Amino acid sequence: MEKRDSVLTGSYFLFPSSPISGDIDFLNRALREEFVRIYSEPVLQNFLNEQREAHPDVDLPELPQAGNLDIRQVISSPYFFA
Repeated sequence: MEKRDSVLTGSYFLFPSSPISGDIDFLNRALREEFVRIYSEPVLQNFLNEQREAHPDVDLPELPQAGNLDIRQVISSPYFFA
């Protein structure tokens, strides 16, 4: 297997043997909903705060200003997971 394919190996080989493989619509919905649940939180800000607490001697820059992406749009995106 070529090196570039190895990143996908985990999900590629597990999916066909999973009980969920028979319900693609459920998998597509579940992936989108979990993505929205995870990234509706301030993930980058939380990570930055954790790093600042763990490494108070390091001067870390502020995050750029957040844009106006509505993360819930991935629920209806046909190409969210490929």
